[in-house]
Parts: sequence; C-alpha cells; structure tokens
Amino acid sequence: IQYNTTMVIASHDLFWLNTTVDTIFVLHKGKIIGTGEKNVIHGPWLQDSSQLWFKKISENIRIIAATTPPKPNATAILNPSEVILANKKPKGLSAQNIIDGIIINLSTHTNDKIKVVVDIQGLHMISHITHQAVQELELVPGKKIWIIFKASSIHWCQHFD
Repeated sequence: IQYNTTMVIASHDLFWLNTTVDTIFVLHKGKIIGTGEKNVIHGPWLQDSSQLWFKKISENIRIIAATTPPKPNATAILNPSEVILANKKPKGLSAQNIIDGIIINLSTHTNDKIKVVVDIQGLHMISHITHQAVQELELVPGKKIWIIFKASSIHWCQHFD
C-alpha cells in the first residue's frame, strides 16, 4: 500500500531501515554527510611505523587508509560499491585491505544489486554486488567471506568532525 506521504524516521537499525524506506540520509553529528548506504568507520585512527594510518578492529585486524585523517578521531566513509567479496583470501593485489568476516545478512538493495552485510569483529561492512555474484560465490548468512577494498577508497568526513 502506498500513501504518497513523507515520513522522517531516525534509527540506528540499518537492517530495518533498508527494508522500510526509499531514501536514506546519512547523518554525522547532526549534519547530512551523504545519501544511500555508506560504511561509516569511526576513529580513533593510529599511525604505524611506515607512516600508514589505520583503524584497529582487533589485535590482528586493521583498516588501512591511504590519506592522513584530518584528526585522529576522524570518521571515515567507504562506499559499499567499492567493497569486493571473495571466497578465498586473494594474493597479489594492490588493495591494502583484505579482511575476513562472516556474512550476517543478504537483502535486495536495488533491482540489480544485492546488499551483503559482513560482520568483522563487531564492525558491520556493506557490499553491493550483483545477483549473479551472489550465486557464483554461493553466499549465505553464516558463511566466511573476504572483503577487499583499496586504502584510497576511504574518504574523510572533514567538515563534520
């Protein structure tokens, strides 16, 4: 049933929002930072001995950024279309971020894309892939998967932190 009306809903329940609404506005500290689904990665960001900046997820897992954050507690954005999925840990790639996780949800994103939500030690990362990719990779909730993205795909919310 469509009522041709507008509602504003504020929620942190992204699973529910994505099945309920037509448009999502991403807010950070009260400011709109984008529309649609985004992977939001909050600081702190640390610098290693090779001068790379990273977000520590666990003892063995970190997300690497190619550029310097505007401040150590900066918030980063990663577009779900820039997240690649693989059944096995890939080798010989230029991408700095190759991280394993568990699929926790698959849902329709658009007519031609599926949203895959991957849990990485409590951090939920979203990837948008084709129906064909879901079938070829045999993706189901509970399956271990590798997410891959370039360090240069990380963008900073410079004006809102």
